[in-house]
Amino acid sequence: MRSELARPTRMDPTSGLGRGLVGLADASAAGALACALDRRGMTPTMAFTTRNVLRNLDHDGYDLVLLDVELAAAEIATFLAAVRSRTEGTLALVNPLPLAVDLGLLEPVVLFPRDGSVDEGLAQVLRAVAEGPPSFSAPTEYGPLRLDPRTRGAWWKGGVTAFTPTEFRLLEALCRAEGAVVGLRAVSRMVWNTAHVGDGGHVHACVSRIRRKIEADPSHPEFLLSVRGEGFRLVSEPAAVAV
Repeated sequence: MRSELARPTRMDPTSGLGRGLVGLADASAAGALACALDRRGMTPTMAFTTRNVLRNLDHDGYDLVLLDVELAAAEIATFLAAVRSRTEGTLALVNPLPLAVDLGLLEPVVLFPRDGSVDEGLAQVLRAVAEGPPSFSAPTEYGPLRLDPRTRGAWWKGGVTAFTPTEFRLLEALCRAEGAVVGLRAVSRMVWNTAHVGDGGHVHACVSRIRRKIEADPSHPEFLLSVRGEGFRLVSEPAAVAV
């Protein structure tokens, strides 16, 4: 079992249940859950702050992300959107009620009440992991862009627009982030299924192709923006942004 700052060691993908990230402010509770996951064949990593949860997600892929909603307190909606934009793994929320967040934005999630049985809760969570990575099916939209993953349909400012499967996945990841910055490593993992970024040329090339399809002036984008040294984000009201 590793601490939140330890360098990760990847498991043999043919064995065990993969890798899990446990994000709880309570170190004792986090340790207990991490040990329970370890006993069940999943390699756990612990993080005790929202910053370190996101840093771990930017660095590696996880099959399970188990979070206490109290970790982010009043900023839980923003935090969970940032988490979901960085991972396609199963997202499990500990102590989810009361939770003033539209969980539809984060589906699918598994709820893990803190006052329930740890064994029963973990059994439910690990069943979800065993079923494989979540697949978003509900349509999503952000600003003038609307995407329907079920049909691969895309609409830009009300008109049908054709995107390649890679372009569609990249836009879907950014739409789900709802304006939050999605890092290069996270984009590479979610779209190309690899955390290897290199010089980021494959990501930038895809972004350039998308801009040529939707931006009035691709060299001065107003909707799909680059954030220097970090990644990309979308702007809900492009005309209001000065680039």
